[in-house]
Amino acid sequence: TQAQKNLDQQQSTLSQNLLTYQASVDVAKKAVDDATANQVFSAKNYQTSVDTAKANLVIAQRNYDNYCALYCSATGLNLNWCLQTPTYNSTCNQIVSLNDSVTTAKTAVDSAVQSQTANLLKDSQSLDTLRNSYNSALLNQKNNERPLWDAFLKYVWSDRMGLIELIMNIQEAKMW
Repeated sequence: TQAQKNLDQQQSTLSQNLLTYQASVDVAKKAVDDATANQVFSAKNYQTSVDTAKANLVIAQRNYDNYCALYCSATGLNLNWCLQTPTYNSTCNQIVSLNDSVTTAKTAVDSAVQSQTANLLKDSQSLDTLRNSYNSALLNQKNNERPLWDAFLKYVWSDRMGLIELIMNIQEAKMW
């Protein structure tokens, strides 16, 4: 009959909608879980970049200090004199070159720290967006489940059906 077809269609629609809302929640939850796991891994990578830059700075500074301790005191040369004197001197060239290495290493540390800060902020914002999407999916599911169940009660469930189910449960309990 037409009533049975309508009932079947309503049941099918209700079931499909419930599955769709649950799938939305599941996808959003997986995105949050994946992003959370990736955020931990990324934070370690960002810190490794900072640590590497700092280690390179220590090495560059140590090379500069060791060279100056060996040659600057013996020759009386220093960085300021080498920078102000437009003369060719291999010791001065080495002092300036090692100082440039220290400056480059300091810049690399600053850059790594800035990159780490920006990336951690970006990752945090992305995770917040995913959490908001997940919460929206949960809310959407909750808000739409009630009308679905109301429709189920209106179109599928009836007192007669409830009574039949009760009788069937009683019979099943007797046979058990």
